[in-house]
Amino acid sequence: MTFLRRGDDLRREEAARDLANSRRAEATRLGEAFRNERTRRAISLGDAERTTRINRVYLEAIEEGRLEALPAPVYTRGFVRLYARFLGLDADAAVAAIPEGLPRPAGLEPMPGMRRTAPPTIPLPPLTPPVIVAGVLGLILLVTLVWLVPKAFGGDAPTTAGNSSGTPTANAPAVRNGEVPNLVGLARDQASKTVTDAGLTPLVFEATNAAPPGQVFQQSPPAGTSIAPGGTVTLFISQPPLPGSTRTPTPTATPAR
Repeated sequence: MTFLRRGDDLRREEAARDLANSRRAEATRLGEAFRNERTRRAISLGDAERTTRINRVYLEAIEEGRLEALPAPVYTRGFVRLYARFLGLDADAAVAAIPEGLPRPAGLEPMPGMRRTAPPTIPLPPLTPPVIVAGVLGLILLVTLVWLVPKAFGGDAPTTAGNSSGTPTANAPAVRNGEVPNLVGLARDQASKTVTDAGLTPLVFEATNAAPPGQVFQQSPPAGTSIAPGGTVTLFISQPPLPGSTRTPTPTATPAR
């Protein structure tokens, strides 16, 4: 029986290797089509990077068939579609040629602070008449303080720190020359401005995520990475799921404001 189980394990390993080799061959053929068309049009990788605003590292990965080096499968489809349109290729056919089962790189899961966890339960006292009376009096006292204290000091009702509208905003990160700033958690406009102020180029992709809508939930390259002036920083912006939609949306590149 041990011999039979060992034979089954070998067959499964061989099938897995064959599947991986097949996917690699498909990705290589797709990359060669991109590289051949770019070469035929006499377009350099630098020109393609400036026009598509896709980082050159990702363009090289596409042409070399290393699709697993791109941020995640859903963004891989976005990059491939955008690059195909730039080269005048059939974008739908290019996306359809992406092999299935690409590995998902680590680091794109929602951050611990964004995961939804059940709040701890707090035991409540029994609702006896004294407890009810104390609760009502406490509520009246709280409302009175909220209404009277601002007027006593000549001000208006307090607002949430951050801006005049009461909406909290994250502080802009310190920008160091030659390094990618930390943009995760910033609003889209603030993150784009921070990238531009650092002398870099923002590339925005929108996708469904657990983070609040309009907030950066992932960036590439990561914070602290050395980067040349004018380099591209990809911002992945959270957006709510479409009503009634069960499919993961393909991200679309939008110009940074």
